[in-house]
Amino acid sequence: MEPPLPEQDPAPAPPLVEEAPPKLVEKSDLFEIAEGNVISAGAVFVASIVLDALTALPTTIVVDVPTSMRTTALVLAALVAAPPVEADFLFEQRGLACLLLLGAAFYGLHNGGVNARIADALYSLLCGWAVLLIFGISGPKPGERGHDAKGKRENVIALSAAFLGYAGARIVRSALYHPGEVTGFTASYEDIEARGYGMADDLVASVLVFGGTLCVCAAGIILLNHDAIYEHGCEPVATIIAQLSVLIFSAAFVVQVACFARLDELEALFGESACVGDIDVCKNSFRARRLYTANSSPAALWACAVGLTIFAFPYDRRCRTRRDYFVHPEDPDEREAATGSGNVALAASVVAVVVVYAYADSLWPALELLLLFFSIPAAWYSSTWIACVLHAAGMLVYTVGRLGGPFGFDLTFLTHWYVAATLLLTLVLGVTTFISWLLYASCCSQGRYILWLENTTALLIVALVSIQLFLTIASLAIISGYDGSIMTTVSWRSASLRWVTQHSLGFFFAAALVGGRFECHNGHIAKWLLRLVWFAVPILLSACWAFTLFARASFIPYGTTGDVTSIVIATLAALLPWGIAGVVMC
Repeated sequence: MEPPLPEQDPAPAPPLVEEAPPKLVEKSDLFEIAEGNVISAGAVFVASIVLDALTALPTTIVVDVPTSMRTTALVLAALVAAPPVEADFLFEQRGLACLLLLGAAFYGLHNGGVNARIADALYSLLCGWAVLLIFGISGPKPGERGHDAKGKRENVIALSAAFLGYAGARIVRSALYHPGEVTGFTASYEDIEARGYGMADDLVASVLVFGGTLCVCAAGIILLNHDAIYEHGCEPVATIIAQLSVLIFSAAFVVQVACFARLDELEALFGESACVGDIDVCKNSFRARRLYTANSSPAALWACAVGLTIFAFPYDRRCRTRRDYFVHPEDPDEREAATGSGNVALAASVVAVVVVYAYADSLWPALELLLLFFSIPAAWYSSTWIACVLHAAGMLVYTVGRLGGPFGFDLTFLTHWYVAATLLLTLVLGVTTFISWLLYASCCSQGRYILWLENTTALLIVALVSIQLFLTIASLAIISGYDGSIMTTVSWRSASLRWVTQHSLGFFFAAALVGGRFECHNGHIAKWLLRLVWFAVPILLSACWAFTLFARASFIPYGTTGDVTSIVIATLAALLPWGIAGVVMC
C-alpha cells in the first residue's frame, strides 16, 4: 500500500494533491492527423452502411442487382468531407453535397436478393474502408507545402459525419417505407400470385424515424461546427453528441425489443403452424420471415449508437487522475454538461422501464434487463463498484433464470463465452474498484491507493471493452444475415429481452467505465501491455470456442438460420473498428 497523499511528490503539498496528468500519447504515423476515437467511430459508421446493405428486403425482380446508389452516396460523402475548392465557399460546397447525399439516400432502393445484398455489402465495406484510409494518409506530409494538420483532422471528422448522416438517412427511408413494403409484398406459386403475409408495426416505424433523424442531426451538428472542430478536434461537440448517443441507443433498444416481441403474433410464420422445411419447400415462408425481420431491423441503428458513443469520448474528455475522479472538481462547464447528460440518461431510463413493463411476460427477464440497463447510468453518476454489482447481478439473474445455473452456459455459442467472461470481469472489477474507493475516498480512509490494484483495474476494463465492442457489432451480423429459416422459442417476448441482455447492453456499460474511470489513462501502464490485453482476450476466447466445437464435433450454430457469406462480411465490418480501437485508443 502506498502512503497517503501527496503522491509522487516529496515536497509538502495540500491534501489530495494529484500528480499531473500524463501527456497525450503519441499516435502512429498512420493516424497522426486524426483522433483515434474518430477513426474508430468512422469505421463503425461504415459498418452501419454495410448492415443497411445486408438488411435489404426480398425482391421479385428477375434481374437481381444492387439498386441502392451506393457509389453515388460514397462519392458524395467524400465531397462533403473534402477541403473546399475556395475557402469562402465551404458552406455552399458542403451544403450542396449534403443535400445531394440525402437525395441519394432516399432515392436508392432497399431491395435485393441474397447475391445482390452480398455484392452491395462487400462493395460498401471495401470502398468505405478505402475512403477512410485515403482521408487518413493522403495529402501533403509535415514539412511539405500545403500541409495543414488541423485541416486534415477536420476532414476526417467531417467524413465520419457524412457516413453517419447517410446511414441515418437510410434508416429514416426504410422506416418511412416500412408499411408500404408490407402492403406491396406478394407471394407467388407457379402462375398464381397473391398478397403476401406480413405485418407492419407503427411503434417500430416511428422509433426508427426518430433514431435515424437524430443520426442526421448529429451529423449536421458536427458539420456546422467546422471552425471549433478545426481548432480543437471533436471535443467541442462531444457533450451534445454523447447526449444524442443515449437517445439513439434508447431508440435501438425499443426497436429491438418491440420487433422480436411481435413475433408471437405471427403464428403462420414463427409458430407451430409455420412451414417446416428448406427454402425449396417453404420459399414463400422464407421470404415472409425475411421481410419482417429486415423491415424492422435495428442493426444499423445499433451501429450508429456504438459509433456515436466512441466519437463522444476524445482523449481530452476522459478522466486521467484519481483526484479528478474521486473529488470531482467544480468546473461550471463540466457541471452543466453533466447535468444535461444526467437528464438525458434519466429520460432513457424511464423509457426502458416502460418498454420492459409493456413487453415482459415474466418477472425474471424484466429484472435482469433493468439491472443491466441501470448499471450504465450508475457507472457514470454513481460509484463504479455499485454499477458493477448491478451489472453482475443482472448477468447472474440471466444465467440462473435462463441457463439453469451460473454454470449453465452453452459453450458451442461464442456469445456464451463472451457473456461468461463479462460476468467474471465485472465481478472482479466490483472488488477492485470498491477497494480503491474504500482506501481513497471513504469515511474509513482518505488519500490512500494501491498502484498495482489500479493497474489491474485498468487491464480488466480494457479487456471488458474489447470483448463487448466486438460482441455488440459482430452480433449484428446474425440479425442482418438472417435468411428466413424457421426459428422457434417458448416466448418471443422473453427472447427479445434475452437478446438485448446478451448482445447489446454490455458495450455501453463498458464504455461508461472506460470513459469515467482514470486507471486506463494514468500513464503507469505500457501501451504494449494494454494492446496485448485488448487483442489477446477476445482471440483467446474465440480459440477456446473453436476448440470446443472441434472437441464436440459440432457445427458452427450461427449458420443454421443465416447466410454464411453475409455473416462473414458483417463480422469483417466489426473487425476494423475493433482493431483500430485497440491500436489508437489504448
